[in-house]
Amino acid sequence: MRALGALLLVAACTLAGVQRTRALRFHRRCVDDALAALRYLDAELCAEATPLPEIFSMLAQRRDSVLQPPFAALAEKTAASGEGLGALWSECWLRDTRVSLSKNERLALARLGAVLGRYGAQEQARALRGSIAFFEAASARAQKRSADGARISVPVGLTLGLMLAAALV
Repeated sequence: MRALGALLLVAACTLAGVQRTRALRFHRRCVDDALAALRYLDAELCAEATPLPEIFSMLAQRRDSVLQPPFAALAEKTAASGEGLGALWSECWLRDTRVSLSKNERLALARLGAVLGRYGAQEQARALRGSIAFFEAASARAQKRSADGARISVPVGLTLGLMLAAALV
C-alpha cells in the first residue's frame, strides 16, 4: 500500500510540473496571438480600409487563435451595443478570464480603448505601435520563461515526488 501511495505521489508531482509547463506555453501563445492581432489592427488602420467592428469580426473568425473568443465577444458587443467602442475594448481585455495574460499585458491592451475609434488613423497607429513594442518585449520574455519552465518544471516535480515518496516509504 505504501508503494502505491509513493507511486501516486511521484505521478502527482510530475503531473504538476507538466501542468506548469502547459500553462507557460499557453501564456506564450496568448501573448504571441495578441501581438499578431495588434499588428493586424495596425495594418488595417494604416490602410484605412476596414472599420474597427469589421476588423474585430475578422479576428474573431481566426479559429487557430486562442484570442478568438474575446474577439468574438467584442464583435458581438460592438454590433449589439450602443456603448462606446473604447469602453467595450477595455472591458473585454480586463474581464475575460479565458486568456492567459498578465495584469500588465491586460492593462496595455485596455489602454488602447482610450484611442481606438476616437482619434484619427495616425493617433491610433501611434498607440498601436506602442502596444506592439510592449508585446514584442512580452513575447520575448514569455518565450524565455516557457523554455526555462519546460526545462525545469517537470524534473523539479519529479524530484519533489521522489523525495516525498522516499519520506513516505
